[in-house]
Amino acid sequence: MKHHLIAVIAGLTLLMGWVQTSDAQTLRLRQAGTRETRVVATVGQTIEIEVYAELQGQVAAGSSFFLSIPDREFFDVQDFGAPGNVGVQPFRQGPLFDGGAEVSNSLLPESDLVAAQLNGQQLDYGAVIGFGGDRERTGSGVIATFSLLCLQPIESGSLEIDDNPIRETRLVSADGLSEPRYVTTQGMEITVTGIELRNIPDVILTPGQSDSVQIGSL
Repeated sequence: MKHHLIAVIAGLTLLMGWVQTSDAQTLRLRQAGTRETRVVATVGQTIEIEVYAELQGQVAAGSSFFLSIPDREFFDVQDFGAPGNVGVQPFRQGPLFDGGAEVSNSLLPESDLVAAQLNGQQLDYGAVIGFGGDRERTGSGVIATFSLLCLQPIESGSLEIDDNPIRETRLVSADGLSEPRYVTTQGMEITVTGIELRNIPDVILTPGQSDSVQIGSL
């Protein structure tokens, strides 16, 4: 009887763990189209990345997230902001919270106090659907996308979702009463291959001429 009771308790514990895991809210980065989280690209290629949420049983009206990616020497963050806007607006809104007001959409400048304390580049985004609209969203979908131009080779460049006391990645509940954290976050890696050319001089040669000037450096 004792052994049977222990087995029942163990089974219930495993079941509860499975239920909690299956209901876990997850935020992940992945390549648009392929859904890959480990990507190999070449210098000069532009990679589009999705910020994809799995809400499971959570009913939400919005989300905010914070990303850290490798330095500007490796990736150029593409700007999708309207002409005349100050700074870089890297994100395009996805379908999950479509119609929501964007409360943040920025690549932090190097002069920013938070960015100055962190490695790499920092990207911030937040969108919330206002009261009175169709604000109850659940299931899974893309919150936003952004694009990176690969500038030079890098091995396993890490793109991370920040979730800490300073940069809190959260959901906004549909009732407006809470902002729960995602249970799981998953970043991605990009490896860039190719040749980087630097210090290319301005040399003009007419037909038949030659020059010993070194053209760039590898």
